[in-house]
Amino acid sequence: EMSASLVGSEMCIRDRYMANYDDLTGLPNRKMFMDKLTLISKAYKKNKSEFAVVFIDIDNFKEINDTMGHYIGDLCLCEVSKRLIRLINKNDVLARLGGDEFALIVHKYQDKKTLFNYIEKLRKSFEKSFLIEKCELRSSASFGISIFPQDAEDVIELIRLADKALYVVKEQGKNGIQFFSNDIEASS
Repeated sequence: EMSASLVGSEMCIRDRYMANYDDLTGLPNRKMFMDKLTLISKAYKKNKSEFAVVFIDIDNFKEINDTMGHYIGDLCLCEVSKRLIRLINKNDVLARLGGDEFALIVHKYQDKKTLFNYIEKLRKSFEKSFLIEKCELRSSASFGISIFPQDAEDVIELIRLADKALYVVKEQGKNGIQFFSNDIEASS
């Protein structure tokens, strides 16, 4: 009887883990990212403070998968997540949304220049190749940023705007950083 309840509780823990974390990288998944974003936006609304949402997309990742195979692609995603985790601030939240898409919640937004320098450090980290199974893989990353509450207060809208900013970087040749602006919204 005791072991059955232990097994049951272990399964609940594993199910909860699988529901909230990406099984490949161990990072929070899209569901957990949305949950955290919702909680943070409520707290920041109450405190009248700001934070940023950053969308990160690995440039030409499909090419890595197509030429090297999905196994190497998966290992590359794990290396990318480890590299980003080492560089982000302790309280920031990095999540893998799926495929080669990551998202970051930056808690302490001070100003655009400080945030740009922080994200630039992440972008530059891709200049160093990834050594995977004795293969040296090179890639870059594109970053789109929206800021709460100046760009939006609604979490779905914040995500949409960060994604829009990311799309601008992709259109302009990738490997860059773009803050959302009203010009982007007007041109689409």
